[in-house]
Amino acid sequence: MRATAVLKAQRRFIQAMRRLQEENIDVFVSYGNHDHLDDPWNRLAFPENVHLFGTQTSMIPFEKQSKPRVHLYGFSYPERCVKEDKLPYYQKIDGADYHIGILHGAQKGSGTDDRYAPFTLDEMIQKRF
Repeated sequence: MRATAVLKAQRRFIQAMRRLQEENIDVFVSYGNHDHLDDPWNRLAFPENVHLFGTQTSMIPFEKQSKPRVHLYGFSYPERCVKEDKLPYYQKIDGADYHIGILHGAQKGSGTDDRYAPFTLDEMIQKRF
């Protein structure tokens, strides 16, 4: 049953990405703990408008004609648990009007599980994303 549901969901997701591509809309994907890159069900072939963050924190530039330049920063979970605080790796790169940090994690000290890229809100605010 899981296989059929997963395949149907993946097909619908890819169809949605193609519809966005037809409208010239870019998509930025950061895989998390439920869809990590080590998951055998996670083998999607995306259209060209979909930009994927890898396992290392990186920046993907986004620019449209006559619009502000944006740098998006993020990473994808290589496996279900990421115990490391990834926020120190979020470093702004010059050349953008806006910097957007994408972080799938759990706030330290909030009673949540520290298996999911733990961070603090103060650290995030200091980064000024």
